[in-house]
Amino acid sequence: MQINKLIAVKTGANKFEFENPESLKWNGFFDVDTIRLILGNNGSGKTALLCDIASCISSPRSLDRREVYDARKPSSEKLSDQELENIGVIYFSPVPYRRRLPFRHRFSDASPQFGKVENFGRVEQFYQVASDLALNSRLRAEVGYEFELFKTILVPSLISMSRVDGFATDASVMKFLSDYDKIEKRRKSVSSNYYESERLSSRIEGLLDTCVLRLEHHVCSKLPTDQERVVLAALTEVTKKVIDPHRVGRFFFNFYGLVHDPSYKKDEELFELLNVTYRTTRNYISARQEGGVRTHPRSYSFAIRSAKEAKDIKKTKAAVEVRWTDQSSGIRALVDQFFLLRRAFATMARKKFNHVLVLIDEGDAYLHLEWQRKYISLLNKFLATVKSEFGMDIVQVVIATHSPVIAGDFPACMVTNLDEKITPQNTFAAPLEDIILNSFGTTAIGEFAANKINELNERLERGDVSALDMLVLESIGDIGIKEALYPAPERPGQ
Repeated sequence: MQINKLIAVKTGANKFEFENPESLKWNGFFDVDTIRLILGNNGSGKTALLCDIASCISSPRSLDRREVYDARKPSSEKLSDQELENIGVIYFSPVPYRRRLPFRHRFSDASPQFGKVENFGRVEQFYQVASDLALNSRLRAEVGYEFELFKTILVPSLISMSRVDGFATDASVMKFLSDYDKIEKRRKSVSSNYYESERLSSRIEGLLDTCVLRLEHHVCSKLPTDQERVVLAALTEVTKKVIDPHRVGRFFFNFYGLVHDPSYKKDEELFELLNVTYRTTRNYISARQEGGVRTHPRSYSFAIRSAKEAKDIKKTKAAVEVRWTDQSSGIRALVDQFFLLRRAFATMARKKFNHVLVLIDEGDAYLHLEWQRKYISLLNKFLATVKSEFGMDIVQVVIATHSPVIAGDFPACMVTNLDEKITPQNTFAAPLEDIILNSFGTTAIGEFAANKINELNERLERGDVSALDMLVLESIGDIGIKEALYPAPERPGQ
């Protein structure tokens, strides 16, 4: 079956053209089959249009109102339901307040789920994006533990063991148990008055944390010198693999001689697991001493020099976590976008769809203007790569944006503005002010500044200006506006 690119869709509520007679002349302008841009004010219906297109084309049911056309001859013949079964649809939006779309066989919502995403493909994408943006930026690996290890695992285990007959420990641990018990009893006697209880509960939580901190310092002093972070990092890794946290805590305190529990028998399985994790982690850090290891209160961290090194981390049994905390929201947004889109393409390829329509709603969100300049270039390169990688015949893209910088990458024939009476004009490589005026229907000066200038103009006409007015006048960056308000010959010193 011959595959042609789509040129238009009618959903009943909306009509959208992927191509028009003028844009068809630009064949080969992008590295994928088509990229179309949608503009419009907030509330103009950009998101609704994208969702409507996605629902219409990917619907498994026959819809009387659905009309989809491709580049066949004659072009007036719409695609049949059977032909539409060969087209997959991917939707992506990075914003948290997006619309929820239904699950369908031919549809993939690649939008982030805002949970923890840890995948080698995401790490690999980071280094590709950093390279494309010419950033000297690296992820960091971390070996360490968090305060929660003591609060949620070690302290409850210690308290449970302390109730066993014959339990014994040193004076510092006994004092901790006594102090912690007193604070807990105080918590239970807190007033039922809401405001009083909230105030006291917050204070009691602070006292409990201080008490646990003292235990943490004492425990660390009993662990191998300069290895407490590694030991506790290894213990944290072990807790992820063992269902019973009390078993882990009990093993830890007895193994390191911090308590005497007469009923405890050595847990050989946990001993082997902790020992292997500890030794592997220690060796991993030692091998990177020349790479600039940073020491933190509860961790060590070091730069990950390449995607291959990150992959090696995932293969090891060492207690090492890949951290993204040093990276800006902009680069993380781009990495997530390309990673999630690529995963959606893999899904489409697995389902044998060779024609994919990609709908991107404000994909440039979170990006600085400089990166908005590069966004279409990066996206074009990325989509061409995945099209080739997954053997797609046709990839078509529709992007909704509020960015005039992005609009400057498109000829006007590839831009649609949903606002009435605004027809994009001369967008490609045009000055931003022209794009803002002619394609967005607004001005490049903020409303606050415009109001200040209008008020200043009224006072100038009355001859009633203050020192602040003169400061505002001299600060106006647009020479034309400044000259119109106060011609140079009339200014003092001219």
